Amino acid sequence: SVDVVWQSTGDIERRETVPVLEGRALWQVDPVTLAFNYRVEAVDGARSETFSVTPVDPLFVGEVSLALTFPDYLDRPSEELRGDVPTLQLPAGTRIDVRGQASAAVTRATLATLDGREVELQAEGLRFFGGWVPARSGLWSWSIDDARGQAARALPSALDIVVQPDLAPEVRVLQPPRDTLLALDMRQPLVIEATDDWGVAWLELVVRRVPAVGVPGAPVSQRIEAGGLPGVLVRPVLDLSDWGLVPGDQIEYWVRVADTHPQ
Repeated sequence: SVDVVWQSTGDIERRETVPVLEGRALWQVDPVTLAFNYRVEAVDGARSETFSVTPVDPLFVGEVSLALTFPDYLDRPSEELRGDVPTLQLPAGTRIDVRGQASAAVTRATLATLDGREVELQAEGLRFFGGWVPARSGLWSWSIDDARGQAARALPSALDIVVQPDLAPEVRVLQPPRDTLLALDMRQPLVIEATDDWGVAWLELVVRRVPAVGVPGAPVSQRIEAGGLPGVLVRPVLDLSDWGLVPGDQIEYWVRVADTHPQ
């Protein structure tokens, strides 16, 4: 057998005899709350060097906040999220800024996906912060280390980010049918519907004359502002009364539409 001799800071020296089995002795210490020193002594007077044990509080991450800054074309105010963050449905181009605090000094903090994308956050003392614009969807997991290189025991939930791309706007001419005959007053009412996932900026009605003889005329356009609404229904009147049309002439028209995204 051997004796394990230990002493906690501010306490008396204590001793416990431990049996030796096959040249090994096992001594289990109670939960460590104070620093202590220990050594091992054999019956023949031999003793080990003195070892020190210092308890270290594990690293825990406290409150984390996210600030969402949306693309300018959406004209949407920023948002701040705290606590448990639900799945984030974000328009393409949204910036995410992260701020958090830990229970001890942080030396490294990252967010990473399984496919190798990584965001390195800045670490200053107990705080960590940083931001990025995710290009595509993914599940972003945290990695936070203290000054000893030990990982945090409790981490925030992974960020499930779904990036919603800006889809092209759609436009349909509901009335008249695709081919029609022009009335005697040379006026043609139109019904046009335009939609977009974020907002329709404007519609443009383009018209040109294709004479029975000769080359087509230059296109003439009329822009209709849509105010950024996700869907609009407009009823312009195609007035051709002063175009000097003659039998056999044809009118070609089409509609262009743009959304509020600057691209």
